[in-house]
This record gives sequence, C-alpha cells and structure tokens, in this order.
Amino acid sequence: MLMSAVLNGGELSYKISGEGGGARTAFDFFTPQRFALGRFFGQIRYQEKNRNYDWLLQGNFRPELYLSTSTTAILTLNLKMQFLKKGRHFHWQFFFENKQQYLRLSENNFGIDVIQIGGQGIWPIRPGNILTLTTGYHARDFSGSFDNKIDALNAVLQWRKSIKGATRFVSGFYGETFDISSITSLTQFGNRDSNQGYRFGPEIGLMHKRNYVFNGIYRFLLHRSDITDTDAHEHHIRLLAGKLISRDWSLFFLLDYYIRDLSLENQDNINLLYTPIDTENRFYIKLERELDTRSTLFFRIDYLNEDLARQGVNYSGWQGTIGLSFRD
Repeated sequence: MLMSAVLNGGELSYKISGEGGGARTAFDFFTPQRFALGRFFGQIRYQEKNRNYDWLLQGNFRPELYLSTSTTAILTLNLKMQFLKKGRHFHWQFFFENKQQYLRLSENNFGIDVIQIGGQGIWPIRPGNILTLTTGYHARDFSGSFDNKIDALNAVLQWRKSIKGATRFVSGFYGETFDISSITSLTQFGNRDSNQGYRFGPEIGLMHKRNYVFNGIYRFLLHRSDITDTDAHEHHIRLLAGKLISRDWSLFFLLDYYIRDLSLENQDNINLLYTPIDTENRFYIKLERELDTRSTLFFRIDYLNEDLARQGVNYSGWQGTIGLSFRD
C-alpha cells in the first residue's frame, strides 16, 4: 500500500487514507438528514530537489459516499505540477493544477472542471525580507444541471518579513479580472448571458513554524461587475494551526471562509454571480495519533458549506469521522 522509490534523483511516494462516520447534511433545498459517510483518499507524488531546481508532479483521488434514503456521491480528481528554478538573487516557479469534481446531490447531477496555471517570481531583497509576485489564469466550468463558466486573470504582490525567529509577517495586494458566461441565464431569463468585472484589495497575514504551526491570512476585496451594486465587497479568512500535544498526539485546526456582500441589481442574473474558484467554506478540528512512522489514526469534526452557484445547489452540515492514513 505504501512505498517509495528513487528515480533519477527524485522520490516517488504513495499515500492512502480511509475514514468513516456520520454526517448531518442538507443537500439543495432539503431538510438536513443523517447520513452514514465513507471517504477514501489516494495520492501519488513524484518530487525532485537539488541545488538548482525543485519540481513536483502529484495526483489525488477522493471519492465520498453519503448513505441514507437516497445515495449522494462526490468524486474529486486532482493533478498538480510545480517547477522551481533557484538563482542566487532571484527564484522563479511555474505551476499548473487541474481539479475535477463529479457530484450527485439529490436531484442535481453535474461536474466542475477547474484549471489554474501561472508563475511566480521570488526576490530575497535583504536578510529576513522576501518579495513575491504571482500571476496566473484560472478557469472553472460547471456542466450538467446548469452551466456557469468563469475565466479570470489574477496577480498577487506580497512582502514577507521575519519579525521574531520563526515568525513572519505578510502583507500584499490582490487583483483579478473575470468574465462569467452562462447559456442558462440567457435561455431562462432572456436578459444577459455574461458578466464582466474585477476584484481588488489588500491582504495581511502571520506565519509561524517552530514549537507550533500557525498560518493565518485575511483578504478584503472590493467587487465591481456588470450585475452587482457599487458597494459589493468580500472577505476571505484562512487560519491553519497545529501543535504536538504529546509524543504521539497532535491537534490541528482549520478555518477557510468567504463572507460576501454581493447585492444584485437584478435578481434574474443570479446564475452569473461570481463565486470563488474554490467554493468550499469549511471548519475542522482534527486529532491525530501516530501509530508508527508510516501510519496515523485520526478523529475529525468538520463543518462544510459548499455554495456552488447561488441557486440553491449546495450542501452544508456537520461531519464526524474516524480514519487511518498511511504515509511514506
């Protein structure tokens, strides 16, 4: 189940995990129901590191099954590539990621295809200070019960400063232009089939890696588009923390949440409203016990809220699972 091999100076590794438990989840407009939940995760990764460059190729596979009076299933496939070229005064990297989801939620069956491609420049401008510029293109395409396609260009300028040992302060600015199209909106309402706009604003964060792990970032964005009011805005909060609480036990916490105030000028255009490329709002607490160097027992409590199209096509609720993971 688990192995690693060295190929031309790189390392090939495999990772799997399985978990099961219960969920109290609502799909679409329906009343929350109790489900038996099963989830499997598989990953294969090839990574190579040396003085001149790092590169990574990784594939993930994750099926989820919710069992009740009706069966709900979610399948997620992910492919990621990264290449980093190291220089004396400047590093640059290229990245590509493709994520595909197939969802069967009550009466709605559809797929989501996400592509992200871009590059990053990294400048160590003086000891303890790093400047990064990341630019990219991303696209998301819904298919099935409804259609909604997003094409976007974005850029992030970020400054990272070491302020105390293993702690770094992060500040930056994010900008994005987007184009959303939908045949559904045109055929159902006859008013428009596209929406163009842009999002921009500052971000701040704090990172620490020593006695514990903490990574937090907050982003505030002004939102301008053809169909939203002029005061539309967004907040994005991401917090990740972890700590070793004994020799074998670790505790982790994650919060990833979008807060959006996107009032529409015309409610008929709701299918053209912008939603983030990763639509899953989530919170979880995870307790892990290391069984040996290759296996871990874990307990997790999650809250998920996936708002897929602002059309009632979503799922949300609590989950509690117990699982085993095997790693290299």
